[in-house]
Amino acid sequence: MRGRRSLITRARILSCMDITLQRLLKAPPVPRWFAPVLITLAVGITACSGGDTTPVPAPPVEDVLGQSRQRMAALTSFRFDLRNEGGVTPIGGTGLELRSTTGVMVRPDRLDTQMLTQFSGFLVQVHVISIGDVTYMTNPIGRGWQVFGSGVSPVAFFDPANGVSLILNSVMEPSILEETDVGGTPSYRIRGRIPAESVQFIAGGFVEDTILDAELFIGIEDSLLRRVFLDGRTSDEEPEGINRTLSFSDFNGSFTIVPPV
Repeated sequence: MRGRRSLITRARILSCMDITLQRLLKAPPVPRWFAPVLITLAVGITACSGGDTTPVPAPPVEDVLGQSRQRMAALTSFRFDLRNEGGVTPIGGTGLELRSTTGVMVRPDRLDTQMLTQFSGFLVQVHVISIGDVTYMTNPIGRGWQVFGSGVSPVAFFDPANGVSLILNSVMEPSILEETDVGGTPSYRIRGRIPAESVQFIAGGFVEDTILDAELFIGIEDSLLRRVFLDGRTSDEEPEGINRTLSFSDFNGSFTIVPPV
C-alpha cells in the first residue's frame, strides 16, 4: 500500500515538473522582477505532489490474521517448503530423520512431496504421494514404492493444509514488527508465540505445555501467508536449539497428483 502511494506521488511530481519545464522552455526570457513568480511556481510543483507523506498505519494485527485465515482456507492448492536448522525431526518407526521437504498440496486430500532425510547416517531422498487415505512412499533402501492404508502411514501426520489453519488460529500475543519483502511481495512481519501442539503436523508429536517463538509473514495486498519461522523443538525426539522455516507459494497453482506407476 505504501509502495503504491509512493509510486503515485512520484508520478504526480514528474508530471507537474514536465509540464512546467515545457512551458518555461517555450517562454521568452523574463525580467528580473519575475523571480518571485518562479519561486511561487516551484512551490506549486511541490504542492502538486499531494503533500501527503504521512505513513499509512498498519491495520490491527488481529484483522491481518483473520483475513489471512479466510484467504488461506479458500485456496485450492499451494506449494510448500519446510527446512530444519540445528537438528532433524525423526519420522516415527521408519528410522528416517527429516531435514527438509518440498512439495505441493491440492485440496481436499492430495499431497506430493520430496523429503530429504537421514537414514543410518546417509542422506536419502524419499518421495511421498498421498491421495485420500492411501499413501505411497518410496523405500529408502530398495527405492521401490510402498503402499500404506488409512491409519498406518508413517507420514500421515504431515498435513500442511490443516497445519496452516492451526498456526493462524493459535498465534498468541501477536504484534506487527514491520513491513518487509518476501520473494518480491510486500508483507507484514508478525511476531508471536505458538503452542507446540499446533505445529505437531510437521513433527508427528509435541512437547506438553511448550510454546514456540514464531514469526509470520503475510502479504499486505493479498493476505496470503508467505512464511512461518518457528524457534524451538516441537517433540521430545528433536534436539534443543532446532528451528524451522515453512514457506508457501504458487497459490491456486495447477498441479496434478496421481498414484505412482
